[in-house]
Amino acid sequence: MGEEERQRFEQRLAGDSGSRTELRLREGLRQVHLREKVNQVATLRKRWQRQRFWRFIGLSGLLAGLVISLLVILFQTSKKTTPEEVSKELPENTLQKTPNGERRETEQKQPGNSIPQAPQKSKKRYTGPIAEIAPDELDSPLYPSPNIRGENSENPAWKALLDKIWYTEYPLVNTPVSEPFKPADQLLKSRDFNNAYVRLQRLERNLPTNDTLRLMKGYCLLEMGEGAEALASFEGLEAQQPNWNAQLEWLRGLALVLAGEKEKAVAQFRSIVSQAKHPYRLQSERAIELLK
Repeated sequence: MGEEERQRFEQRLAGDSGSRTELRLREGLRQVHLREKVNQVATLRKRWQRQRFWRFIGLSGLLAGLVISLLVILFQTSKKTTPEEVSKELPENTLQKTPNGERRETEQKQPGNSIPQAPQKSKKRYTGPIAEIAPDELDSPLYPSPNIRGENSENPAWKALLDKIWYTEYPLVNTPVSEPFKPADQLLKSRDFNNAYVRLQRLERNLPTNDTLRLMKGYCLLEMGEGAEALASFEGLEAQQPNWNAQLEWLRGLALVLAGEKEKAVAQFRSIVSQAKHPYRLQSERAIELLK
């Protein structure tokens, strides 16, 4: 609402008990709806954590089995040799007789015979939007995407595709956190989105319109799978905070994918790719390829 429209609305609420009752009813129904979604997010997060734990246990057991098998093979193929056999296998110039008539092995250096070992290149780890690697070499995100809503909610293939595209980072870029926001900030860092959203709602009742609050709330809604509501929370923020523009463009693209707006999401990602120095250009290139 604009300022004048908001004042008229508040005057109407002050003089009309029926309107106040209807407003409370709407807020109550919305709270029930969001609380159900919060519970769904918490259940999915616990399930994902269990799957990740058992996957780690399985890989650890497989690796241990391979190491043990290799040691057994090496032990079985090893061969014990006597000192006489060793002396026969060594070149003559590597053996010298001691004053007592015994033979001993001497060091024999053969420069130029050693084969230099090529340094092994470790796989470059994806460390965020500034990583200088090709889009098809980006590692999979550390966290899965949230549950999708709307027409794609029962489509496992769409959810799997979203998991490949999904990338978010927190703390948010260029967003100082003042004292009132610190409890919600800590909850977001630990990815406890349900309790973080409750904290932010309480702050919204007591604080005037605040850009930081809207950004944190929009990010929280995004991680809870509420793409359309996240877009509403992000609306107009870059006009007040130009330093947030790059991150907001990427988050809007993810929100459009969540909301099932595939064509609009691709257009958003193409806009990012057209900016050569955009910090989310590589992620956007991969998103476009996957959404084709």
